[in-house]
Amino acid sequence: MARRLGRWLAGAALGAAVALVPAVPAQADLIDPPGACVGTAVWQGGGPNIVSTERNPDDVIEIPRKATVNWTGHVVGPQAGTERAIDGEVFIDLPPLLGGITIDRWNGRASNVDKSGVYGYDLPSIIPAGVVFTVVGEHAENDKVHCDGEADVMIKGGPFESPLIWVALVGLLLTGVATALAGRSDGGGGIGRMILGALLGLLVAVFGSLTLILFGVLPLASPVVTVLLALGLVLGGVWGKWAPLGGGAAGPDGPGTGGPAGGPDQPTVQVPAA
Repeated sequence: MARRLGRWLAGAALGAAVALVPAVPAQADLIDPPGACVGTAVWQGGGPNIVSTERNPDDVIEIPRKATVNWTGHVVGPQAGTERAIDGEVFIDLPPLLGGITIDRWNGRASNVDKSGVYGYDLPSIIPAGVVFTVVGEHAENDKVHCDGEADVMIKGGPFESPLIWVALVGLLLTGVATALAGRSDGGGGIGRMILGALLGLLVAVFGSLTLILFGVLPLASPVVTVLLALGLVLGGVWGKWAPLGGGAAGPDGPGTGGPAGGPDQPTVQVPAA
């Protein structure tokens, strides 16, 4: 945990400043239990100055896309110079049932309790601005969780700074049109049409959720995203099976509803018997 803040900054390059210095437990704290692990981070040349005991977990920390950060930390409890087993992980949280993106893991033995450093980062444009990322970390001492915490981080800027917004918008348009076409009736929807509708509905939900996230309507880890994906899958399957839109249903004698050649019905001519 002594190097936890550095791993958050270096691994995520998103700067959730949760390092470790001894402090009196405070009401507002990024760490649980409060005061067990506390930290500071200062962005050079403009940016947030973070002290974990002064931050509420619901705060959103805005960071620049490019910066250099000074951080310090200390583990509260273990005695300096005493070797002990440590283990931990930092990850970006995803919507429920989708897990998370692991940034870094560590384990082994350590004897230090203090840590400080300087880290510079330059985030690529593919990482969208204006999106709330929840960075979660946990540190264990001697196989027991010593402290954990999380911080909501957002890069300053707007959605059109990332090419992902165009992927989301074009994908939403194309899958929306394809899903609508899957609802055209061709004599009744079968199991194949239902599966197609479900897959297209899921894609609509994926691109729709991505659009909402990139525009800042939903945070990345919102449970609403999971709900939207489930609804897209179910409603898409129902849409494909139901096929409510009109189409060219084939008659028993060929395309259309006419006679043998599909043209208008011909009058029947009665021939008198000889």
